[in-house]
Amino acid sequence: MRKRTSTKPRSTDFPVPPVECRTWSAHKKTAVVLAVRSGALSRADAYDRYMLSEEELAFWEMAFEQDGIAGLQLGRASSARSA
Repeated sequence: MRKRTSTKPRSTDFPVPPVECRTWSAHKKTAVVLAVRSGALSRADAYDRYMLSEEELAFWEMAFEQDGIAGLQLGRASSARSA
């Protein structure tokens, strides 16, 4: 009998985007959220590395918590930058 595997995304499923990243897909946002959650990337490092505001990262985290990757898709969860 096979073990049932979790369908929850892990930080290893989404490599952290490169520093020069300036366009944000749902998968890239997920990678940053998961890296911060796992401790692989500090909040301060995420702000500095990707030029994110505290509000923007908090928004991504909230959207991911509520709807997973779908919550971070363009149009469903526009970033604070476009507001």
